[in-house]
Amino acid sequence: MRHWKSRLRLGIELVALVAFIVVGGVVILSRTVPPSAAEIPTEARYYTKLDGKRVQCQLCFRRCTISQGQRGECGARENQEGTLYSLVYGQPCAIQIDPVEKEPLYHVLPRTSTLCLGTAGCNFKCTFCQNWQISVRTPEETNNISLSPEEAVNKAIELGCSSMSFTYNEPTVFYEYMYDVAKLAQERGLLTYFHTNGALNSEPLRELLKHMDAVCVDLKGFTPEFYKETSNSELEPVLSTLKTIK
Repeated sequence: MRHWKSRLRLGIELVALVAFIVVGGVVILSRTVPPSAAEIPTEARYYTKLDGKRVQCQLCFRRCTISQGQRGECGARENQEGTLYSLVYGQPCAIQIDPVEKEPLYHVLPRTSTLCLGTAGCNFKCTFCQNWQISVRTPEETNNISLSPEEAVNKAIELGCSSMSFTYNEPTVFYEYMYDVAKLAQERGLLTYFHTNGALNSEPLRELLKHMDAVCVDLKGFTPEFYKETSNSELEPVLSTLKTIK
């Protein structure tokens, strides 16, 4: 208990003028007036422009075709005048210092701490999600904190963390932010991990793995029927991801 309290005190130093609310095991950072994610869009990576100002996201297995003014299945990527934008870049709504074993990674820097980041949104719809308070929310529905990649990495180092982890919701939906933080973190001597449902497409996955030291993939079941019924998703992309990582 004493160790946990000391970690919480460290966490409070993460960002000024924020309040901590513990929801479902995740420390949520909140402002009195949360910023609007729509005001700070960052162009997404891995998408194709189509006719009629439509776009097709190429990030995950869904390959959402998105009309002007609409969003993909994850709720975190929006088509604005034929350009796809990430609405959660630099806008985590969940930040916490965890023991690395919680990720769960049992053989990577054991007994050390990792700074974890998560945002709103997910490309799965799991009926058993433990972090549904953020995974089924849009960026406008969560209390976000502005935190650039540089600020995030600096905080991890200041607070004595040995690594950074991308988790809580599905980090695929904040791919651009995760990639930039991970690349910078490795340059600064930190290890990097992400905890994923495993439905990331091969090209962005391979590029991301250049800046990741470990991955935890949730294999939620063993049949396509289970994936469809409980997560509105597919098994095959996850198996493909596991092969690519290996």
